[in-house]
Amino acid sequence: MAELIKRCPRCGRIYNNTNLLVCTECGSDLIASFGAYNPWTSPGYHSPYNGNIHTNKTNKKITLISAYADMYKRCLDFHSRSSRKEYWYAFITDTVIQLLFMVIIVGIDMLVRGDVISGLYIPEGMLPFLNMIYNIFNVYLLVTLFASVSLIVRRLHDTGRKSLFVLLRFIPVIGSLVILFFMAQKSVPETNEYGEPPV
Repeated sequence: MAELIKRCPRCGRIYNNTNLLVCTECGSDLIASFGAYNPWTSPGYHSPYNGNIHTNKTNKKITLISAYADMYKRCLDFHSRSSRKEYWYAFITDTVIQLLFMVIIVGIDMLVRGDVISGLYIPEGMLPFLNMIYNIFNVYLLVTLFASVSLIVRRLHDTGRKSLFVLLRFIPVIGSLVILFFMAQKSVPETNEYGEPPV
């Protein structure tokens, strides 16, 4: 018998929950259709013969690199949810990259201006190279700011909060501490208005 289902036109994921508006996997708008739900061909299906229970969720392993890449891939997704693990892995990777940038910039800056202790210095002709590194770092910070705001919004959705709480991030010190507290909260275990719980 045909029942109402929702399907993602981009990734093909099928949802039995007809209240969802966007795909929790890729953020695309869902299409409602009547059709026989075929668990044998739906994404995420595991055969009952190997002991696994059928679920509509795909098992994706989250690593530091995948979470960081996902932050940029989903930078325009302000409607779905992201898990605590996704947030913290992306946060750690971004922090390490920013620290590497800072070490390079400070190191080159010390060499250009002359290291007082060792007496090492490089010619001032390297100043354009230092300026180029500064500019790359500034562009990186701008792009990462946008992607991280999107990730924070999805994480807030995952904890059952509204998107407007992201504005706290722009309040110096106290706002950032409140956002970090929210980011450390557990996911709401049930489906909410922003979709199913992340895997």
